[in-house]
Amino acid sequence: MTTTNETTVSSKALLGLLIAPIAVLLAMLTDQIGGFGLGFENELYPLLIVAAGGMLGRVPSLLAEREVIPASSSTLSLGTILAGAALGFIVVPAVGGSALVGLLFSINIIGTHVLLDSKRAEWATILAFSSIGLLFGMVAAATAASSGLVTPEFSFEGQTASTLNEYREALGFVFFSVWIMFSVLGALVAVLTRGVLSEPGMGWFAHLSDFDGPWDRNSLPLQIALLVWVIAHALTLVQFHSVEMFDRLALTGVEGYQGHFSVWAA
Repeated sequence: MTTTNETTVSSKALLGLLIAPIAVLLAMLTDQIGGFGLGFENELYPLLIVAAGGMLGRVPSLLAEREVIPASSSTLSLGTILAGAALGFIVVPAVGGSALVGLLFSINIIGTHVLLDSKRAEWATILAFSSIGLLFGMVAAATAASSGLVTPEFSFEGQTASTLNEYREALGFVFFSVWIMFSVLGALVAVLTRGVLSEPGMGWFAHLSDFDGPWDRNSLPLQIALLVWVIAHALTLVQFHSVEMFDRLALTGVEGYQGHFSVWAA
């Protein structure tokens, strides 16, 4: 019986390696639907690096469970921290990654290991999705700026006025909407994959009831709430793309202004 349980735990730990790639795939799918400018080359490269960090962060726990490395928990954690810092701040910049990507890479290696070691697998999932969402949000905001979706100047009735502050606010809206959307999506995936891709963790998620089978019906209200939250952010982005320029820039003095739904007043 013990052998069966250990095999199940190890299998779930192995399946947990899929979490970060799933986050990247969902970002790619979102980009295909919304056209946020992610592409499949330069802009996708940082997301793949961070996803690799999230996957590598799960390796020490996996090796420890299989007793591949005969080391104590503290020694393994120290080695993971040093390796994560070295890879993030030395190797990632050496292969063309930015300092931010290197930092997120290190955070995902170290953070994922620490969270898994403290039996908080759900938060490790949220960390991966939030990190991917942060980079994806930056790409989306940059695309909004370069494509002319919002501009730092606005012409009306033959006059051109500076709208730099409104322009920055609009880009901030795009960035934070995408980032928050993916962070919440990570929470939803964490709830859905409890007991499937990872062992149910301690902490806040321990308040969710145990369950048998591939899906936790008891947490359905939470799943619906998180899904509605994700959809709400997605719909605000859809509306943002569909309204007029003066609505995006929140130029309330322009005739016909209606604004758009936002995480802050528009």
